Amino acid sequence: MMVVLLESWKSSLPPEQQEWLSRALFIKDRTGRAVLSKELQLWYHPPGPRLIYSQPPSSPDAFFQRRFFLWAPYRMWQYSFKCPSCAHKLTSCGLHKTVRRVLDLDGWYYMGREYLECRYCTKKLAAWSRSVREQLDFSHQILVPAELAYRLSCGKKVVSQMKGRTLGNSANRLHFLVENHT
Repeated sequence: MMVVLLESWKSSLPPEQQEWLSRALFIKDRTGRAVLSKELQLWYHPPGPRLIYSQPPSSPDAFFQRRFFLWAPYRMWQYSFKCPSCAHKLTSCGLHKTVRRVLDLDGWYYMGREYLECRYCTKKLAAWSRSVREQLDFSHQILVPAELAYRLSCGKKVVSQMKGRTLGNSANRLHFLVENHT
């Protein structure tokens, strides 16, 4: 099968993700380039393996596919974002060239993100940046499932688990807890 994906995504997505994401997210335009589909959603779930096999599968890929999160608020909800530098309107300028792998409580998932640009001051902004997310209403802000750093990404469930581990976690605190429970 022909995989219709952005060229930059082919290098950042593992092979087992490429075919099903190609079918779920992209269509070909007249020139044969990959174009994002019009019917967008936040979460995409892979088809996964069949329940019963009468003969061995031709590839193990279906057993290793992961879900995918697409963060494209401008395209999905037609928000009117303002540039934080000059307050002019931001427009979509495509998808970020790499797909992020995000650690979650039940494994990994992948995340694609939209890029925005201000045509007035030519500044480019990531749609997941704080200055853009704060322009969304609260019901849309809470839909972002991950915290993205420069290189690493963690799901918010993982981050919330880590917060409790840092508050007063010293040897004295552990000794105090042991004394209270004996």
